[in-house]
Amino acid sequence: MKIWLKVGGILIVAILLVSSMYVVFYSESEEETPDETRDSTDETDETNEETDENEQSEDENEDQEFVHTVFIEEGTATWCNNCPDVAEILHELYDPDNPEFYYISLVDDEVEKASNRLSNDYNIFGFPTVFIDGGYEVVMGAKEKSVFEEKISNALSRNVPRIILNVDAKWNENKSELTVTATLENKEPETYNGQLKVYITEINSRWPDYNGNPYHFAFIDYAMSKNVKVKPDENKSFSETWTGTYTNIYPENLWVVAVVFNSESVQAYSDPPNNEHSFDAYYADAADAVRVAEGCLPPGIGISSPKKGVRYILGREGKQTLIGKTLILGKIDITVNVEADAGVDKIEFIVKGLLKETKETIDAEPYEWTWDTTAFGKYTITVILYDKDGKTATDSIEVLAIIL
Repeated sequence: MKIWLKVGGILIVAILLVSSMYVVFYSESEEETPDETRDSTDETDETNEETDENEQSEDENEDQEFVHTVFIEEGTATWCNNCPDVAEILHELYDPDNPEFYYISLVDDEVEKASNRLSNDYNIFGFPTVFIDGGYEVVMGAKEKSVFEEKISNALSRNVPRIILNVDAKWNENKSELTVTATLENKEPETYNGQLKVYITEINSRWPDYNGNPYHFAFIDYAMSKNVKVKPDENKSFSETWTGTYTNIYPENLWVVAVVFNSESVQAYSDPPNNEHSFDAYYADAADAVRVAEGCLPPGIGISSPKKGVRYILGREGKQTLIGKTLILGKIDITVNVEADAGVDKIEFIVKGLLKETKETIDAEPYEWTWDTTAFGKYTITVILYDKDGKTATDSIEVLAIIL
């Protein structure tokens, strides 16, 4: 009996011990589960935060890739007395080290293709007129600097397709030809259709403006003008070789600007705010530019006095003539503006009439010459600059003169 009691007691204690262990084990398991779940959730949250940060970083990187560079075309002419003011503003705003825009000068009375661009594509009403991003913004006439800053800022902030454009240009010295390659990359989910234009310009133009200063980035020809189609995520290149039609082409003076215009048009006007002369505006979606070669720029020269279409009496500048010709009564000082990175060697002044030619050479500042010889009738005044590298630049003007 005592033995059974002892055995029973042992069994009861064993059962209680087992039961106690089971309860303890289960209880610990119940307490650990919330902790493990909480730890797992924290790790998931951290992973999600890292993923969000990575996605945000990728979006920011993509946005940086698609910084929009504005493209500006200035409609100008050598006879336009207000055009130099606008040209000066654009040149002041342009930052070659960190450009927000590229600009070119379309000299209407010197380049037929420039005149066609202004007349046929932009229906230009008056000079000067500045077309920003293919007509997204238009500024007609000589306006304050702040007006151009505002219009350029508007174009910078507008929504554009995610198109990456790069241009490269190589000069073949042996053949005197330029090979231009433009590469388009489409980051849009749909096929991009547009028109690719590659403008060839001269950094220091062979043509001076109304004040006798050489134009900057004056358009001389297209290297390329074609319709393009680029599929999503496609990288497509287009290449052309340009031989040119001008003499005295210096590769270090060539500036190539590639622009792709959207294929869809929007109605715009070339005479704001009157808005009576409409045109189909194809907005510029991307632009890139490159200088063909490094080196000293060639010289530039322009006759600053006398000016085109102005009357002069004993050297004093008067008003515009009714006949549109320059009229000179009495002797006059012929003055010029010059640009010569390599330095000026000499300048020749030549006055040629029907029966007589007068020539004078000046090799030191001030670069001017007094025309006081007897004259009566139509004459051509020509100036030729020779720099110390042997390069030349020239300018001329036709006048009606009476000098006794």
